[in-house]
Amino acid sequence: MSNSYPNLKFAIDKEFDQWTCKEFLTYNPKDMFSNSILKDYAKLGKFKEIMIGSEKISAFNEFIDQYYEDNLEELKTVVEKSEMEWQTIKTPFFKLVNSLLTAKNNTETEYTYTWSEGNYICAISIFNCNPRFINDKDFQAYYRHPDGIMLFMIMLKKITMNCSKV
Repeated sequence: MSNSYPNLKFAIDKEFDQWTCKEFLTYNPKDMFSNSILKDYAKLGKFKEIMIGSEKISAFNEFIDQYYEDNLEELKTVVEKSEMEWQTIKTPFFKLVNSLLTAKNNTETEYTYTWSEGNYICAISIFNCNPRFINDKDFQAYYRHPDGIMLFMIMLKKITMNCSKV
């Protein structure tokens, strides 16, 4: 098995949150992501009826801009704390996932898996939607998730399950 693991960095990415809001806030009462956004930010509900199209997106972006301005220090603290926590658990995490992948595929022919090379970016998000883009090696994680770094581990595991056979 390869001892080369991908790097994980944590970041603040307001534009990613703007995209997330635009994509996930549907106002459909059956949409769990939209409901999650409205639960956390009821103010966004007022844009459903009063604006359409680009006006609504501009209103979303203004809301997010203001939220980031008001909460930037908290977001920075979450990034710093997540980076420190990741440093303490990354080696055991990779070893565990390696063992799970080997055990899961323990057949007569043993396969060796390699981790995707490169840097992964975990953008801390103000929305609990957690989209991920495997090909781009980036994903979001809700910054107020009660499990903290555990969510990041789950997200990274999902990304890295896209391993290739050697």
